[in-house]
Amino acid sequence: MHWAHRERKERYLVMLYRAEGEGELLPATAEGENVWMPLAEFCAAEGKSPAMDEYLSCFLGDTGELFAEYDDGGTDTLVRQQLFGTNS
Repeated sequence: MHWAHRERKERYLVMLYRAEGEGELLPATAEGENVWMPLAEFCAAEGKSPAMDEYLSCFLGDTGELFAEYDDGGTDTLVRQQLFGTNS
């Protein structure tokens, strides 16, 4: 994930990681409780974070990188970059 601030010319790279299997969950936060659920159920779930479907495309191998510009007024739509060497 690559974020670029329009006015301050700051850039941030965020590394996403994937975990598989069931294990100990992180404790609940102000955003809510953490739960394990099947992928199909997660994809159909309501109330996911904004742009979660774009993030998920990276985990599923459909997208190689995400990019967005932002400022104090908000964030642009995330742009999906295909994986290097693919034609999809």
